[in-house]
Amino acid sequence: IVPLILNVPVTPVSMQAVAQTIDDSEQQANKLLEQGNKQFDTSQFNAALISFQQALKIYQRIGDRNGEADSLSGIGNAYNSLGDPKQAINYHLQSLEIKRAIEDQKGEGNSLAGLGWAYLSGRDYNKAIEYHQQSLKIKRAIGDHKGEGNSLAGLGCAYFSKAEYQQAIEYY
Repeated sequence: IVPLILNVPVTPVSMQAVAQTIDDSEQQANKLLEQGNKQFDTSQFNAALISFQQALKIYQRIGDRNGEADSLSGIGNAYNSLGDPKQAINYHLQSLEIKRAIEDQKGEGNSLAGLGWAYLSGRDYNKAIEYHQQSLKIKRAIGDHKGEGNSLAGLGCAYFSKAEYQQAIEYY
């Protein structure tokens, strides 16, 4: 397809060059995504945001939907940690849409949890509970115990924030 768009005859050599370019770009995006995750884990949220945004551009350019969704989720997490839950929600919703479209249940559960945490930060506790419950259902269904724990903690935090302490204790 690319050689036709560029109005270049299709040859094995030209197709190989296109494939190599895509592979190189994918490797670059993967490194940026990994770098963003490491920066996020060490509380370098502004730097992580930049890395995730750069990865996103590459994934979009090469058509890697999973990488795109993971980058969007990273951007959402960074914005949430930077105190901007509205932006976080926007990016997590985009990630969720893609994860559902590509039928990635684990990723869908992660996006739902990201939404839960962002709504918790924005003090919309009922929405936080709604999204953490959806995430919990998926995490249990696929046997993701770490993700299940994250969702349970999110539910505990949301109920605690609503001063519903018995509910919070049950989820904790």
